[in-house]
Amino acid sequence: SKMTRTHFIMPANRLVRVVKEDATASQLLAQAQAEAKLPLEIGKSNIIATYDYTQIDPTLTVDFAAQPGRVAPPTLGLGYAGFSPAQRFVFLGWLDDPTLPAATAYQQLYVAHLEVALLDEPAVAAAARKELVRLSLMPAWQESEGLARAALLSFWLAQDGKGLTAWLAVDC
Repeated sequence: SKMTRTHFIMPANRLVRVVKEDATASQLLAQAQAEAKLPLEIGKSNIIATYDYTQIDPTLTVDFAAQPGRVAPPTLGLGYAGFSPAQRFVFLGWLDDPTLPAATAYQQLYVAHLEVALLDEPAVAAAARKELVRLSLMPAWQESEGLARAALLSFWLAQDGKGLTAWLAVDC
């Protein structure tokens, strides 16, 4: 049986981003650029996307009856909307403890959430940096190149050479 929005329960993980509750990735990028928070110049664009493939859309169907061990992993590169209702259920459940092993597509999507959070207000960006470092120490994430790149990006955006040095010392 499939349940829809009236039965939707957000994961406890507050670093995930939700449609109509959080700014889109392009809105945060434009804001960061306007406030000169980025140590680089990004080309001008007339398009500010209103859709953000990383965001969780609570209006999409979630199959709460799915059995996680029997749900095929999503195709790499899909956003939340591209997941099947059963895959959305597995992803939402996994977000409560992303240190656990998961399909690569789920990890990639969570890293995308964290990358966008790096452009958000300072407290959110700091929480995302902390989460990236925490996950980098977990066995389930040891092979994730995307996580390592996002962690490097987080230190660069924060201009945190000491944090980067400490992270590299532990990670190496």
